Amino acid sequence: MVESLLCDAKTCVYNAARKCTAPTINIVGGTTKNGSDTYCATFTEDRDQVFSDKSTMIGDLEVSSFDDAPSVSCNAVNCTYNDNNKCYAAGVKILGPKDTAIGSTECQTFRPE
Repeated sequence: MVESLLCDAKTCVYNAARKCTAPTINIVGGTTKNGSDTYCATFTEDRDQVFSDKSTMIGDLEVSSFDDAPSVSCNAVNCTYNDNNKCYAAGVKILGPKDTAIGSTECQTFRPE
């Protein structure tokens, strides 16, 4: 199980203070051997600015309430951390420098077998 998750996809509705609040994360990568060909399929753009202050609060809940990282499923079969479509890295980092669509994110934790 992933113990920590860092997310830089700032416009994702699940991102709060660089922590993911989604119940599960789905990383897509298929047979890639390159991390830049992976992406977070859970990404959902916060178009309506539902969570306008993402630094400390999500609605009425403080970000500190989300201490457990979500479970991470992954179909990047050539990643060393993938075991039966589950990620077993100690920590996962999702990049999102141009995060306006699902495919614009990247799993920086990907390591080819």
